[in-house]
Amino acid sequence: MSFDRRALPEGGHVLVPTHLEREGFLIAFTERDGGVGAGAFASLNLSLVVGDDPSTVAENRRRVVAGLGVDRFACPEQVHGAVIAEVDRGRSGAGFDDPGSRLPRADG
Repeated sequence: MSFDRRALPEGGHVLVPTHLEREGFLIAFTERDGGVGAGAFASLNLSLVVGDDPSTVAENRRRVVAGLGVDRFACPEQVHGAVIAEVDRGRSGAGFDDPGSRLPRADG
């Protein structure tokens, strides 16, 4: 599996698995660099459930979706493990605006 490391126009980077992209799937793993956070959240924090300012998280999310050319992305209720959530069109923005609608208990 190979990845392409891409810079986001407003700062930060994502890793994109190129073989999946060639098959028509956009999957991106964000790195922590970039973003508008401060203090303990001085990064590209995308989580609404860790105590960061929601407006800062919204700006970080806006930068990611703008850089990837998508409207929004799905967010899991992240737990460390082996569960990967399946996301179809109906779940494509789960948890993006409301943490209560996150994909249940997944690592990715």
